[in-house]
Amino acid sequence: MQRFVATTAVCLLLICLAAGSVAVAAETAFLGELVPWPMLSTAIPGVPLELSDAPLEESIQGVWPEEAMFGLLGVGIGPDAGVTVAVVERGELPPTLLVDSDNDQDLTNNRWLEFDEQSGVRWYSWFVTVMAEYCDGTTCHQVPYHVSISALFSYVENHYIYYYGGFSHRRGLAIVAEHAYPIAVTSLSSSGLYSDVSRLVVAVDTNGDGTIDTLPYSHEVFGPEELLVLPEGTYEISEASDDGFTLHLERIGDTDPRPVIAREEFAPAFTAETVDGHTVSVPLDRGRVAVLLFLDSISANAGCTACSSSATASIRRIESILGVLQTFASDPVELIVVTKQVPGQDSLLSLPSSSVPTHLIWDPSINLLYRRSIGALIIGPEGRIVAMDEAWATVNRCNGRPKGALQELQAFEIAGVLEGLLW
Repeated sequence: MQRFVATTAVCLLLICLAAGSVAVAAETAFLGELVPWPMLSTAIPGVPLELSDAPLEESIQGVWPEEAMFGLLGVGIGPDAGVTVAVVERGELPPTLLVDSDNDQDLTNNRWLEFDEQSGVRWYSWFVTVMAEYCDGTTCHQVPYHVSISALFSYVENHYIYYYGGFSHRRGLAIVAEHAYPIAVTSLSSSGLYSDVSRLVVAVDTNGDGTIDTLPYSHEVFGPEELLVLPEGTYEISEASDDGFTLHLERIGDTDPRPVIAREEFAPAFTAETVDGHTVSVPLDRGRVAVLLFLDSISANAGCTACSSSATASIRRIESILGVLQTFASDPVELIVVTKQVPGQDSLLSLPSSSVPTHLIWDPSINLLYRRSIGALIIGPEGRIVAMDEAWATVNRCNGRPKGALQELQAFEIAGVLEGLLW
């Protein structure tokens, strides 16, 4: 997880003010630092990179191999169409890329790039900083923007398929009711444009510890069109500049603070109806223990070859957890499964039979309350979260970029936690 030092943001704010680029407002965020990876709780969708035999920008200069193909990264706004990319494929060798990273329509001052990362057989990625152009009336300026470009070989179509996406977010300070909050923002558009506020993901240092927790499911991360819940009230982003340097926040009321989903914290309370018409509540009756499992989807038939891989993996995890819980069948323990799969769609929702009390719930409000669609939590007799799947990030030593994943509780870990609670 990237640490944000408040003093750095203060310097950025002073620079913005000294430049006189924006007027000071009570609810304004000033952002300048560009962090070259989106460690926010969202996956930036890839944009297809269509290729042609000739550059899509007529003004492009340079000399390139005869077999080169050309694409365009649609970043920025204004007369400039984007950033040109040249691709060369040579049989079984990985593709090489030439990117007009300085966006001057001249490929002769750029070099061919080998891949930065290999994720699988014939699956390669490049990470490039490009200059995106922004124009307002007659004034234009260029701002750095980090992008990732991926090439995945399709054995069906017998050629590589290319995608690109935004690989960065901006950081700075939000001034709210005379209080300065470190803030980060990224856009799901992968266009380098932040003005479509419905596509923004924002993270704010709401607990005032001087850092922004941008790992998945954090209480400090707010998804597209979610209200920002701050100590001073509830805010929405009313406006953002194209380049993401300023955000304007509008106070719209008060909201209870977001629950923190973490070990030793109380599990948020809810009462819901199961798919078979029963009622289940969290916290449970005093003395009872529950495994609360969130899943995207499940399949009514664990052996179904036509079922999606996510549904099959979900059934396997349910069976793994129930296998552990069977050991504690004589104890006050149960399984609560919350699925995003709508009842009546694709398949009849059901759980494997078990002597352990199990409950299956479809209730999107619970997903919103816990801010997740996947993951397991163990809720102890007092209603506290005693163990859970957790997001984690480490840094790749080879390239210095962070990598993240959801670290799932293993069966033996669940068994060990339950032994400590029940025996």
